Amino acid sequence: MAVTYVVFLLDRTGSMARLKPTHLEGFNSYLSALQQRSDAADIRFTMVQFHGRGADTIYQRAPIHEVEPLSQKEFLPKGRTPLVDAACKTIMAVATLLDSLPAGQALDTMPSPAEAINVVCCIQSDGADNASVEYSWADLRTLVSEKQALGWQMIFLGADIAPDEQAEWMGLTPDSMMPYSPDLEATREIFARAAEKTANAAPVSHAGSAPGTGEGQQTETGSGLSKGTRRSPAKIPDDIAV
Repeated sequence: MAVTYVVFLLDRTGSMARLKPTHLEGFNSYLSALQQRSDAADIRFTMVQFHGRGADTIYQRAPIHEVEPLSQKEFLPKGRTPLVDAACKTIMAVATLLDSLPAGQALDTMPSPAEAINVVCCIQSDGADNASVEYSWADLRTLVSEKQALGWQMIFLGADIAPDEQAEWMGLTPDSMMPYSPDLEATREIFARAAEKTANAAPVSHAGSAPGTGEGQQTETGSGLSKGTRRSPAKIPDDIAV
């Protein structure tokens, strides 16, 4: 049995307030498409929402049918946008979790051991970063490139972005970029396509390979990243629950 482990990093910063209706519509279309699949019982879902004051884990490896649609009342954008810090720390947390699983071990909410894990990391944002303090775009490119090489399915759902430029900043392959506009119908369609891409993810060759454990990484810190070398302490917590 292959388990699809979806980690959805959702932008809840102030810049998303203008796109709130399409933001919610898109996510709910994505969720509905996954919940209606015949293999939905094999999907585990983590949602992390990041904002100007940190990051909140809303669901942690929950069965997909237990995840509820987002509503206007509960989704309140606020603050500046630490996209790079949030993405780096989320990806590293997932890698650390998966590296801690013995071979053949299931995620802890699965009823029986899984033969393989399909890892999907879906990031939704408008692409603008004005608040990251620990990591750089170069750091994020390093992580994303490493995980794509291991077989992780990376998806970037970008609101009103320049897809080619964003892909270059983040180290994403062109087919990982899924831009969308504020048009509701177009938003529903692109998020439904993202759900299809999520469901069709292939098993990874090695689930985690947390920073510092990959081949060829020989740095003084052991991570290859520039944590703590740039400005003031980050607002995104180091212990994001995934």
